[in-house]
Amino acid sequence: MIADPFPLIEISGAPRERGRQYGEQSAERIARGIKIYRRRLEVRGKDWLKVCNYAENFSTFLDQSVPECMEEMKGIAEGAGVDIAHVLIINARTELMYGHQTTAESFPNDGCTAIVVLPERSSDGCLLHGQNWDWIADCVDTGVVLRIRPDDGPDILTFAEAGQLARCGFNTNGVSISGNFLESDADMRAQGWALPLAIIRRRALEASNYHDSLRTVFQSSKMFSNNMVVSHMDGESYSLEATPEEVFWVEPENGLLVHANHFQSLSAQCKIRDIGIPDSPDSLYRLRRTRNALESLEKISIEDVKTAFKDNFGTPYSVCRPPIPGRYGDRGSASVATIIMKPSKGLMWIAPAPWENKEFTQYSINASVDISAVA
Repeated sequence: MIADPFPLIEISGAPRERGRQYGEQSAERIARGIKIYRRRLEVRGKDWLKVCNYAENFSTFLDQSVPECMEEMKGIAEGAGVDIAHVLIINARTELMYGHQTTAESFPNDGCTAIVVLPERSSDGCLLHGQNWDWIADCVDTGVVLRIRPDDGPDILTFAEAGQLARCGFNTNGVSISGNFLESDADMRAQGWALPLAIIRRRALEASNYHDSLRTVFQSSKMFSNNMVVSHMDGESYSLEATPEEVFWVEPENGLLVHANHFQSLSAQCKIRDIGIPDSPDSLYRLRRTRNALESLEKISIEDVKTAFKDNFGTPYSVCRPPIPGRYGDRGSASVATIIMKPSKGLMWIAPAPWENKEFTQYSINASVDISAVA
């Protein structure tokens, strides 16, 4: 069965009020997400109550570090009628699921293949920024698109798991962001609390300019490695390979930037050990095949980017990944969505479950009613 388009949710006002609006409009999907994570923990012998208690302890740090984000999450919990610990688990799932309460084998890698086409290589002169998001296949039923209109700061359009503050998206200042899973031996050395990746991405989108968005990624504390691609519609893009200790960067080549799930920076390769690549060697050929599909083209269109994201070489360990059965009888991991953004036009296109769905839905940061299906 072809997945339905992700619902568009508009929220506005102060943080607590935005959160209530968000929670009320996505309560059913938030409940699904909580159920997914609870089941995946419990069938692996993990104690759900201990994870919830750990999340509640996390809230003290977040109250002090990012009070506005914490206020919004409290509002989400109130609007959805769930415990704040559950909303924290959705937003800090990497930190909590791979942290002290669980082991990495409890969940599939949060994969992803990312593409940025700079204006000089784009067929219409507009920057394109997109990714395939590889994660739990059942999260096809928990995704949402948020249009955020805060009292201050830029408006934001972001795709996220229901209850999450941000995953990938862009703002009215022309900044866009996406993320790719990375693992390094520096993760094992991290101590204490740090900001969840979902909050780092949201704060990068809230920044008033590109400089501050980049600085947010560089200066935010982190518990785990992650790659964040941060772009600006006027023709800038960097892939920021972050560890808890340092941030490395990769620049576009000939107007094209591609990233998968291994460290590409030579500095990073010299200084840290990539412990994710032995479990995800497909990252090597996903990167090469995606780059090869685009770099030979003189000009790159959105259709070319869609084609690159559909590549199924090596299936199921492919750029476009069908569900890979989990070892506990579940559907395991898959490419949950393909997301392509054109910030200069305020547009985002998303195909849920792209392994079986070729139809993209268009979302706009500007119009009040704007969802439309495109081929």
